[in-house]
Formats: sequence, C-alpha cells, structure tokens
Amino acid sequence: MKMTFSYLSLCAAFAVAAPVAAQEVTIKIADSLPADHIITQYTTNVFMERVKEELGDRVAFEHYPAQQLAKAKDILSITQAGIADIGYMVQPGGKLDQLEFQPNGVRVLYNVALSPYQAIFSKRAEVASLADFAGKKMRSNPGAMELSLQSAGATPVRMTPPEIFDAMSKGTIDGALLPFASTFSYGLNQIVSSATRNANFGSVGITYSISQRKWDSLPADVQDVLTRIGREVTESACKTFDDAEKELATRMVDEGATVFDLSDAEKATLAESFQSVAKDWADALDKRGKQGSEILSDFRAEVERLRTSGS
Repeated sequence: MKMTFSYLSLCAAFAVAAPVAAQEVTIKIADSLPADHIITQYTTNVFMERVKEELGDRVAFEHYPAQQLAKAKDILSITQAGIADIGYMVQPGGKLDQLEFQPNGVRVLYNVALSPYQAIFSKRAEVASLADFAGKKMRSNPGAMELSLQSAGATPVRMTPPEIFDAMSKGTIDGALLPFASTFSYGLNQIVSSATRNANFGSVGITYSISQRKWDSLPADVQDVLTRIGREVTESACKTFDDAEKELATRMVDEGATVFDLSDAEKATLAESFQSVAKDWADALDKRGKQGSEILSDFRAEVERLRTSGS
C-alpha cells in the first residue's frame, strides 16, 4: 500500500472485564467509528468472528462503536484507568512499540492503514484540478495532513468525521480529505460533486490494543489466538480496503460525481511539497524529543522494502 508518512492514530480500544458466567473472559471493544464503517466490517467484526470460531464460549465480546463507551480523545485515559486501550501502527517489540505503547501500558492486537486519502469537494467548490485547491477550506486530520493541504494552497480545518456532512452542506467548508470508504461510510457521497482519484494526501493508521496488565492476565492459549488472528486481520484488511477504493470510485461516478486524476505534473508538484512537509513534521517531533526523523527514515526504508519485494 502506497502512502506518505502522514497517517495519524484513530482511537480504538479493548478492555477486558472480569470473568462472567461461562465465559473465561469478556472483552469490551470501544471505538469512534460507525457500526457499519468499512473498518468495523473488515477488522473488528472479522476479528470477533474468528476468535469466537476458535475459542467458542471461553470468550465473549461487547462492542461499543461510535464513541458509545468514551469520546475518541478519551480512549487512552479510560484505558489507563482499566476500561479501554489505544494503539498505533506497530507490533510488539518494534520501535514505535518501545517509544509509544509500552510506556503507556498497552499492546497492539491488530492494525491497518486506510488507502491513501483523496480530496472530496461540494458542488459550490467547483474543483477540477490541483490549481482549484487554492483558497478552499478543507477538513483535515491534524498534523502532517494539515501541512499537506497548506502546501496545495488550501486552508485546513479541524473537525471530526461526523461533523463533515453538516459543514459541507452549509458551506462552512468546501471539502475534506478522506478515502472513498469513509466518504461513503459517513454518507458524504450524497453531497460530493468532485473528487481526486489518484492523489495521496497520506493515510490513517488504526490500531486496536489491549492493556498490558489485562493481557498478562489472559491464559497463554488465548493470547496465542488473539495474536495470530490479529495478524491475519491486519494482512487481509489492507487489501480489502484497496479493492474497495476502486469499486467506490466507480460507484461515485455512477452517482453523478466528477472523479478526476491529477496529471503527472500535478502529482510531481505535490510529491515535491510533501517531501518538505515530511521533514517539517519530523523536525517538529525531534524538537520535542520524539525521534521523528529516525522513525521517518525507518518508515521509508520499510516502504521501499515492501515495494521491492512486491508486497
């Protein structure tokens, strides 16, 4: 999967309750996504189904989507309080695990990256090329993705995905950065007039994690099943997301939107801008003692390795 180093963590969580009834453990899963979101369909639902197939009544799941258990920003806090956990794109033992997760007492079970984010626009925005981005107000994830938009001449605006529909409908914003999967999951396809198809404004890494304390309390064979199935879900979901993007781009055209490709020159312009964006992002983290440049270098090396291997 091709993506720039612009992804951010999306809140997702696991909390393991005390044993009840016939179950050996009850696992509460909390996230901020709609229950029918493509991420839920092809990660969380699959994870729960596969674990139940292998462990049967030994494990019970309770899923709390759409911020039912806690607001997205509060998931790490309630995790540390023993209710839920938050993670990032990493496996136990890796550098991000050592720098970010272990210090917060959480362990990643599965993680995926959405397909590269595209730019979607309302009818009043009248966007059909990269030059038309200039001056447009667009919803963005914070951080590197905001810098990417600024490099394209647009003005980034922060808001949660559920707020985008109302903001675009009222003209508060002209568009947003989202993959097509999320565009449809939040009903935005109903109001989108145009969208890019081959851009890459970064992506988002989604992780589901369990607190280390609860993990240590699980039977070894349950740990083995959760680890193996988590890895399987990680591998299968990314391909599913990429396949879905192609299908949804076609569906968007069928519904009347203009889906356009950036020219080679436009893509080259963005790529050049994004190089400086990535450096600025890494430098900002370095100043905070977060080893941003080192992580960026490792990330690029891993992406190149995967490209070379054909993964």
